[in-house]
Amino acid sequence: MTSYSNAGQLVFADVWLEKWPDWNAINDAAWDALEASGMTVLDEIVHQFEPQGTTAVWILAESHMAIHTYPEENFIALDIFTCGNEGNPEKAAAVFAGALRLKHMTVESTTRGGPMPKIG
Repeated sequence: MTSYSNAGQLVFADVWLEKWPDWNAINDAAWDALEASGMTVLDEIVHQFEPQGTTAVWILAESHMAIHTYPEENFIALDIFTCGNEGNPEKAAAVFAGALRLKHMTVESTTRGGPMPKIG
């Protein structure tokens, strides 16, 4: 089994907003965040649910960013994963939330992958 020399970074944020913006504002915030993070967008997939809510995923050269919106709660779940030390997912989360009318945000990060742990 192959082990990776660089563990990936996972940053996930729970974002509560003062007032719900339209999709264009959320999408612009996401693109601003990705530009500020130094990551490279390869593709964007957006699905809008009826009657409300949107899931969007940006496929990145470094891995991906995803948002899941809950307009009825003024809430956005944000996940950003890199396959190593490329880019700055913490900065992306901060820029994303800073572009919106933020009420409260929690941000957590963890390492994914890296060498397989020794067992036994």
